[in-house]
Parts: sequence; C-alpha cells; structure tokens
Amino acid sequence: MQHAVYMYDISHIVIDNLQFMMGQEHLTVDKFSAQDYIVGTFRKFATDNSCHVTLVIHPRKEDDDKELQTASIFGTAKASLKQGPPGGSGM
Repeated sequence: MQHAVYMYDISHIVIDNLQFMMGQEHLTVDKFSAQDYIVGTFRKFATDNSCHVTLVIHPRKEDDDKELQTASIFGTAKASLKQGPPGGSGM
C-alpha cells in the first residue's frame, strides 16, 4: 500500500473486508485484540501517509425483522466507532 500511495499518488484506499483479511491464523488469538491491532495499524498508516483508509466490515446476517445493531459487527470495539485522527474530528 505504501508503494502505491507514493508512486501513484493514491489518496484513498478501500479494504474489503476485515474478516476475510484476518483469515484463519487468528483462531488461537483473541480476535477482538487482533481486530483492534489491525484497525490501529490502518489508522497509523493513514496518518503517516496522509491518505484515507476505508475499512469495510460486513455485519453478520440477521433476521429480516431485526434491525442491525453494533453487536451485528464482529469485534465491535474500535471498528464500529466513528474515529478521526488524534486531535481531529471524525472520519
């Protein structure tokens, strides 16, 4: 990603999707901690490279009559919060 940002002047990266990217190697690790680490790494990358990173997180399937909730997203801690850079306002 860093090469693309530098060489091609990329200013917005879309990652689709976090669950697929985490793969199976985190089965023995706390998935919430792993997800928090990944989100933090993307936030640092965006700040360090002056670009935007959009992370797509697909919610689990819910019954048709049930509205999506924050709990519909696996590992909701950091990923479901609207966060901006330190000292900034929102994304």
